[in-house]
Amino acid sequence: MAHIVFISRKISEEHSEVNDFKKKIILKDTSLIEFKEESYDINFSKTDIIFFYSKNAVTFFLQKNKSFLERELPLLACMGKGTAYALQGFGYPSDFIGQGTPQEIASDFLKISEGKKVLFPRAKNSKQSIQKLLKNKIIDIDLVIYDNIKKNNFEDPLADILIFTSPLNVEAYFDAIPYRDEKIIAIGKTTEKKLLSLGLQNIIVSPQSTERSVLETALKIINVE
Repeated sequence: MAHIVFISRKISEEHSEVNDFKKKIILKDTSLIEFKEESYDINFSKTDIIFFYSKNAVTFFLQKNKSFLERELPLLACMGKGTAYALQGFGYPSDFIGQGTPQEIASDFLKISEGKKVLFPRAKNSKQSIQKLLKNKIIDIDLVIYDNIKKNNFEDPLADILIFTSPLNVEAYFDAIPYRDEKIIAIGKTTEKKLLSLGLQNIIVSPQSTERSVLETALKIINVE
């Protein structure tokens, strides 16, 4: 019988590898967070680079500011491939796509951003990892454009493996569902830290902070079993 794998994020079918994973597992991909646009009024003209942390940052920013991109023509940077796919959906290529850990992404991004004016459209409770890692090395323009709120009504996935993509998704899940000895995978260290704070142990952290990496980690667990 196929293993059921839950991931706390909706995965776009544009990912070519998703169908390959679905041949091997039953994938339940559902975000446990709702999103709400935040009002803002800021002058971010003459921006050299816009760095998007997430698909939602892309969506909320471009729905309101697409004309700004066409007027100013800044470089566009993305935290990872999933964010780049979202940007491509709006018709824009990415000038930079991060790979690896936040530390690795920050180091690579600094090669094109040092001393430049970088706009970070982000969620209200974002960890601001790249901004913090590049403090005093770039001109940071911080812009909160949306808020993410925990859902309190969602279906129990009854999965064998749980993949968490953010600390807030961890909170939402375990506020509603008890731990039942499932294998747990975290997309990064901040998510792992949240899981450990709840008393959960033996957390597996994926080698990279990407959807592909966490799903491949799940397949390795299944193959070992």
